[in-house]
Amino acid sequence: MRICRGLTTFALCLFLILPLLTCAARKIDNTLPLHMIFDAGSSGTRVCLFTVSRTDRCRASDSEFGCKDIKADNGLADLGPAGAEQVVRRGLAMLDESSRKRITGAALLGTGGFRRVSVPAQQAVLQQTGTVFLAQSYPAVMRVITGDEEGRLAWLSVRERLSSNAHTIVEIGGATVQIATGKDKQIRSISTPDGMNDAAKKLKADSACFKPGNLEGCRKEIVQAVFAGSALRAFAAGMTAEEKSRPLYGLGAPWNAIFKTAGKTEISTDVLLAQAQSTCNKSVAELSRDMPEAHAKRACYLHAYAAELLAVTGQSKISQGYESWPRGAAVAGEYFDDCK
Repeated sequence: MRICRGLTTFALCLFLILPLLTCAARKIDNTLPLHMIFDAGSSGTRVCLFTVSRTDRCRASDSEFGCKDIKADNGLADLGPAGAEQVVRRGLAMLDESSRKRITGAALLGTGGFRRVSVPAQQAVLQQTGTVFLAQSYPAVMRVITGDEEGRLAWLSVRERLSSNAHTIVEIGGATVQIATGKDKQIRSISTPDGMNDAAKKLKADSACFKPGNLEGCRKEIVQAVFAGSALRAFAAGMTAEEKSRPLYGLGAPWNAIFKTAGKTEISTDVLLAQAQSTCNKSVAELSRDMPEAHAKRACYLHAYAAELLAVTGQSKISQGYESWPRGAAVAGEYFDDCK
């Protein structure tokens, strides 16, 4: 769905395919246009602004605003049209006047949370939230993207953030996981319903993953319940030798938490497993000294899950990708006319 500036009714182009860490200080140009992305995830929504310039192609760089979580009880798809509208209004209210004037386009893209609800439910939320952009005269694309597209955009995010033209990404979301590998413009990807939050629901109530002291038990449960029959395995096993040689980057909040704990931007399987063992050996009370209790209760599970996901890729090390897919969306011509 594309919401066009100056129109009093929806111009529908509905396609039924339906906070940042930095490794170095980056100069921010406050005169360039901004592209706005609403990351409508399964458990929450973020609003992101990226500075966009164009030479041989569109390039996205940091803005002062960055990406910010919007206060909400759930993802937009689960909140329904009225609730989703309020979240979008709340997100737009977070923008300062200077940034508003520089925004040349917007995209609200629904991911795993949207993909698991019906098409009529998707359309109802997109149409209702689209009225908000229309009222504020932002040209906007409203769309539910496929998991494969989410993977492609995540790959593009690493290209934009790290100036890499040949790499592989593994992105952890709440509902889905994406792996994408590519060189230049040749990108292929896969998405499966094995996201960290949904995967946890496949474990038993008395799972070893939610008790201290049993990392190996937790890993075995995750393999059996989540990754044993996952299509991720076949995708990773089918990668060519050249694809497997490309650097691997981890994207999404779970990977960021792991890298933050490690104090490194690259970790090996051995380092990840050692960190997992240390985490799983601690009680919730001990872990809560350094993180919110809700996170402490899932810290062992997070590490075991990440370790098994890394094993699925067949790689022995992974580097920090810093973000998820919104930066890649900011340079995609299908969402922004000035990037076509």
